[in-house]
Amino acid sequence: MNSILRALAARWPLIAVTTIAALLGGLWVATTSAPRYQGSARVVLDYIRPDPVTGEVVTSKTLDAYLMSQLRMLRDPQVAIPAAEILGWMDAPDVLAAYAARPAADTRDLGAWVAAILIPRIGVRMVEGSNIMEISYNGESEELSRVAADALRTAYIQSNIRARQDASRVSAERIQASIERVRTELTELETLQNRIEIETGVLLGAKGIDEASSRLGLMAKRPETPVVLQEDAIGPLDAQLAQLEAAIAREAQLLGPNNPALIRMFQQRDVLRAQLSTTKLNSQSKSAAILASSRASAALFEQLKSEVLAVREPALRIRLLQDQINGRQEEFRQLTESLVVVRGLQSNSLSSISPTGEAYAEPRPVFPNPTLIFLGSGTLGLMLGAILACLSELMGRRVRTARHLETAAGATILVELPRFNQRRRRRSPHVFGGFRKAKHVTEPVTA
Repeated sequence: MNSILRALAARWPLIAVTTIAALLGGLWVATTSAPRYQGSARVVLDYIRPDPVTGEVVTSKTLDAYLMSQLRMLRDPQVAIPAAEILGWMDAPDVLAAYAARPAADTRDLGAWVAAILIPRIGVRMVEGSNIMEISYNGESEELSRVAADALRTAYIQSNIRARQDASRVSAERIQASIERVRTELTELETLQNRIEIETGVLLGAKGIDEASSRLGLMAKRPETPVVLQEDAIGPLDAQLAQLEAAIAREAQLLGPNNPALIRMFQQRDVLRAQLSTTKLNSQSKSAAILASSRASAALFEQLKSEVLAVREPALRIRLLQDQINGRQEEFRQLTESLVVVRGLQSNSLSSISPTGEAYAEPRPVFPNPTLIFLGSGTLGLMLGAILACLSELMGRRVRTARHLETAAGATILVELPRFNQRRRRRSPHVFGGFRKAKHVTEPVTA
């Protein structure tokens, strides 16, 4: 470090010349450069609340990507070209003349050419701690900077709306194609189901069960009707008749055959016998009818079982087709609802970006800034001079210290004399009057 400082001190004229040249260059830039004014306009990115139509929300994981895409969009031709149209640059005679005078190798169209001029002057940043974006433009005048910043903000909002509408249109076309595909598949499935139903005669009910299976299930759940036995119906009458005959036998031994009481007992016996005979006939008929009905139900049950087994395979195919039809119908319903929402977005002119405040421009030019220019050019000249001094020292090495001399001579220094003072020599009559005492004396050492 000491050697470097000695070299810089020895070559200070080079450093001074470089620094002065840099300052003169900075002065030339500050006095000859056209002033630039900065206009600014702000917008609010409303990504905090859900989208009013789609309900989408920008999460914390996608926030950085969203902000970066918005910042890049502002420096894109899709915003710069509409902003130039708002400013009237696309029809300005001076712009058209400059475009016509461009080099022959430049094959860009007018929009791309104007955007290439406009984009480098666009600045954009997020206001710290908020969802506000500041758009700036550096122009030749205060009014131009303000108007250009406002035009950029308007073009940016319109571009955002247009991008949403274009994306909605593409989504609507894709959803419409999906709807047509699902409609075709649904028609094919329904046609196949109808053909199988006609060929097999199997029809599924509302719950997806064929008629034979439904009837078989009802019969299986129906309770069986018990058959009433004949003894259960005639038992009480037989007991009454037996008691009455026993009473007649007892009274006949005591009373004569023409006794009125005995005659009434004979009449009651005849009535009971007639009732017993009628009851036996009814019980037999009822039992026969119940038995016949039970046998018919059993036969019908077996018949339905045979029918269910016979139509099991076509019924299963129809049921599977019905499940597919139900799935396609649900998909068709969801796609139709999505298409309604997306088509609403196509005609929607709302945006999640809204302007805030009026566009404004700084009254003082942001360039050239004399203070920054002189500080920067002076620092640059000083650093460049130091680098040149070090390079010059490396290219033409000199002995500036005792250590350098030891290295160059390959020997040990015995004594070191101070720098000769011309003023002191003129005052002293002695030849060695201007010398000081030696600083270092060393023993001779053979190399």
